[in-house]
Amino acid sequence: MSKHALFSWLKKQFPNAQLQIGRDFRVLHPNGTISVFIYLEEKMPLKTWYEHQDQYVLAGVHPIWILDADEYVHYSKSKYALGARIRNHIPKAIFNETGFCYYLEKRTHRFIIDIAFNSREIWLYKHGRALSHLYDFHDPFQQECNLEDAYFLNGLIVYKKVEARMLEKRND
Repeated sequence: MSKHALFSWLKKQFPNAQLQIGRDFRVLHPNGTISVFIYLEEKMPLKTWYEHQDQYVLAGVHPIWILDADEYVHYSKSKYALGARIRNHIPKAIFNETGFCYYLEKRTHRFIIDIAFNSREIWLYKHGRALSHLYDFHDPFQQECNLEDAYFLNGLIVYKKVEARMLEKRND
């Protein structure tokens, strides 16, 4: 369902381009440039992700990774860290490489963009021992919209509420 939604969204974003679907979505623009969108629906070893990322970059293509939200967006269940995101290696790697990370929820087509996080160390007491853990919180907390409200601008997927912040961050 999400691949279909993403394909429909890409057709609306790039009406004059050719779209090719395979392992990824390739957008062949009339000026000869290529944009590649990869929808990652399942877990992947970090080493494999870096291999794929490097292959795209070596081919001269800037890939845009969109992760399945059901698979990759998880929140802490600790009462001390409500709202904290639990991010695994691939979202962290994408965020570190690009400054952003995109997610798409299959059923609702909710589109989430990681733009910024505040990290906080939270101390927990278990079995009489003090344990610390570093938790990541979205800054601002809400960074999501409906896929139909998102649009492609200057190589980024944005929506009105976060457009200025994303463009500013990218130019820093």
